[in-house]
Amino acid sequence: MQLILWMLLPLTLGVVSKMLPLPKQSTPFLLFVIVKIAFPALIFEKISRMHLTNEIFFFLFIAWGVFLLSVILAYLVALQLKLQHKEKVAFIIISTLSNTAFLGIPFINLYYPDIITYAIVYDQLVSFIALSLFAPLLIASTQNNNETKFSLLPLVKKPAFFTFIVALSFSNFTLPDLLYQISEPLGALVVPLSLFVIGRSFNFHDITSDPKVLVSVLFLTLFLSPFITTLLFFSMGFTTAMYHLLILDMAMPPMVMASILLVDAKLNEPLALSSVSVGLILSFITIPLWESFLKFLL
Repeated sequence: MQLILWMLLPLTLGVVSKMLPLPKQSTPFLLFVIVKIAFPALIFEKISRMHLTNEIFFFLFIAWGVFLLSVILAYLVALQLKLQHKEKVAFIIISTLSNTAFLGIPFINLYYPDIITYAIVYDQLVSFIALSLFAPLLIASTQNNNETKFSLLPLVKKPAFFTFIVALSFSNFTLPDLLYQISEPLGALVVPLSLFVIGRSFNFHDITSDPKVLVSVLFLTLFLSPFITTLLFFSMGFTTAMYHLLILDMAMPPMVMASILLVDAKLNEPLALSSVSVGLILSFITIPLWESFLKFLL
């Protein structure tokens, strides 16, 4: 219950703030803080502390395979929907980047506290890297005049990408504590500020503007991708708690920060906002159902 209230509070405050006489530039300013300051700080804090060990290589191999499977599924569904390039990019990003951090880790800790480390590893070395590189890479492909000619220039200009490279370069070094004393509180602003912006930017029209695509995103994220992953694991005899964890991470709703990146890039903003808001609410029903199903099946 505390988790639900913690997430709904900034979201609700964002909705309520629409009735207050706040400056028109308040939302762009918050987006600037999130994308240019808080998110890079979070990347630095996470990636600079990343240390690979032999014990997690196999887990990462399976986890990345699962993520790539979700990308393929999203691409095939986007083709079926006959989306244009920009809409296709938004669809793939919002339906493959799951909320494995502030929603996934608490859920995993509730169901599998003994292997919570794997949830953190998945979040940092799969979801977070995909968010830092995969999403900006796709977004950069929409910012060229000719979509058939890809350029890395829009990507390298992103603070998130630059921070990722710097943090990765220093991951094997001991850095001053002062850097983390600054980056940790700044990075902690990402989730509450993002939820506030989503609540402030959300309109009921976002849900009704293209319900077919919204339903497709939620069905793919909350049901189809984890279901196909479950069938794959079941057929291969992967039935331990580690694989339960991966399936639950696949079943998490769309990531808040992925939505913010799409809003900042002006890529299908109604879909980005509505999929996170509706998906967040539905997940409190679907995740417990998935856990019950996995215990019964696996």
